[in-house]
Amino acid sequence: MKIVKKLIFISLAFIIISGCQSSNDETSSVAEPAQEIANTSVPEPTEVPTNTPVPEPTPTSAPQPGDLLYETTFADFGDWEVGTLAELELYKNEPRSDGLYVKVPAENDFWVAYNDYVSGDVRMEVDVELIGGTDVSAISLYCRSSETGMYSFELGADGSWQIGKYDFDAENIYESLDSGTSNKINASKATNHITAICTGDEFALEINNHLLSSVKDSRFTDGSIGIGVDTFEEPLVEVVFHKIEVYIPEDNLDSESATVAKAQSGDLIYETTFADIEDWDIKARDDLAGYKSESRSDGLYLQVPDNDDFWIAYNNNLNADVRMEADVEKTNGTNFTYIDLYCRASEDGMYVFQLDTGGYWYIGKYDFNADQAFTQLASGGSNKIKVGNASNHMTAICDEDEFTFKINDELIASVQDSQFTGGGIGIGAETSEIPFAEFMFHNLEVYLP
Repeated sequence: MKIVKKLIFISLAFIIISGCQSSNDETSSVAEPAQEIANTSVPEPTEVPTNTPVPEPTPTSAPQPGDLLYETTFADFGDWEVGTLAELELYKNEPRSDGLYVKVPAENDFWVAYNDYVSGDVRMEVDVELIGGTDVSAISLYCRSSETGMYSFELGADGSWQIGKYDFDAENIYESLDSGTSNKINASKATNHITAICTGDEFALEINNHLLSSVKDSRFTDGSIGIGVDTFEEPLVEVVFHKIEVYIPEDNLDSESATVAKAQSGDLIYETTFADIEDWDIKARDDLAGYKSESRSDGLYLQVPDNDDFWIAYNNNLNADVRMEADVEKTNGTNFTYIDLYCRASEDGMYVFQLDTGGYWYIGKYDFNADQAFTQLASGGSNKIKVGNASNHMTAICDEDEFTFKINDELIASVQDSQFTGGGIGIGAETSEIPFAEFMFHNLEVYLP
C-alpha cells in the first residue's frame, strides 16, 4: 500500500505543477484584438492514460515441513552454551576438521550443549561417533530444553536406546518414556546417524534410518535443542559430533514408509569370533602376564597356568536379559577344568553357567557382598557333554528370574532366582586340583531371549 500512496502523491503533484505552468503562460502574453476564425476544427481531447498497474510484492512462503532450519559441522561453536558436572576446564569441546570433539573425563559424568537458535517442533539429524574411552557411555540429543525440563533421546554404546523426559520441578526428575536395544545400532567404537523428532505431543527416535520408537507426552511445548555425552560406572569417553541438521518435522510421525526396527525376542544383538577383544575387560587370579589370551584365526585362545586358577573376560555393553550361544573347546591340559558363561555381571555379583570337561555341569551365582560368595543353584552330570579335549556348544539363557542351561542343544536345567537384575556378560576358564589347561572360544552370539 505504501507504493500506491506514493504514486498517487506524485500524480497529484504533477497536476498541480501543470496547472500553475498554464496560468503563467496566459498572463505573460499581450492580448490581441479578437478576430473571427472560420471553420477552425477543435482538436480531440488527448486520451488520459489509465492507471499503470502496481506490481504486487512477491510473497514470502511460510516454512514448510521438511525445510532446513539450521545446520553446522561445528567449525564455529559460538552458538552453543555448554554445561558440565564439574569445572569446564576438565573437559574438552573443540571444533576439528571432522566436527566437534568432546571429551568427558570422569565416571558418572556429563557434558551438554544447548542452542536456542531453533526451538519447539524440530527434526534433528546428527552424525556422531564414539572414538575413545569406555563403552559404558551414552550420546544424547535434546529438544524443548528450558529451565523447567526437556525431552531426551539417548543412544548407548552397548546397543541400547532410550526416550525420556527431565522435569526439573518434579520429585523424580527423570522419567523413561520408552527404552530397549536394537541390532540397528552400531555398538562400541562406531559412527551412528541419530534422528530425534519432536512434533506436537509426539516424540520419535530413529537410528541409522530405522524407527525404534514413537511415544506421546504433553508436558513441555517449547524450548531449545541440545546435544550431550554421559559416562556411567567407568571414566573417560571421547566423541565426535560430525554434523547436525535441524528441519521442520512432518505433521504425522506414523509414516507408512517408516521401518520399525525395535529389537524383538530372538534378535541377534552381538556376535564375535574374537578377532578383536578390546570390548572385553580381562581379569585373572594373578598377574595377567602369567596367562595367555590371544586372537587366532579360529577364535580366542586361552592358557590358564596354575591349579585352582581362573581367567575371566567381561563385556558390560549388553543386556541383563540375554541368550548366549558359544562354541568352546578344551584343547590341552588337565581334564579337571571348567568353561564358564556369565550373565548379569556387576560389582555386586553375577550368574554362572559352568561346563566341567569331566562331564558335569553347574548353574550358580556369585554374591560378592556375602560371606559365602558362591551359591550353587543346580548341578549334575550329562552324557551330552563331550569330555576331555573336545568341542561343546553352550547355551546360557537369562530371562528375568529364569536361568536355563543347554549343552549341545539339549536342555540340561532351568532354575529361578531374582537377586541380580542388571549387568553385563562374561566368559571364563578355570582349573582345579591340577595345573595348566588350554582352551578356545571359537565364537559367541548373543540374542534377546
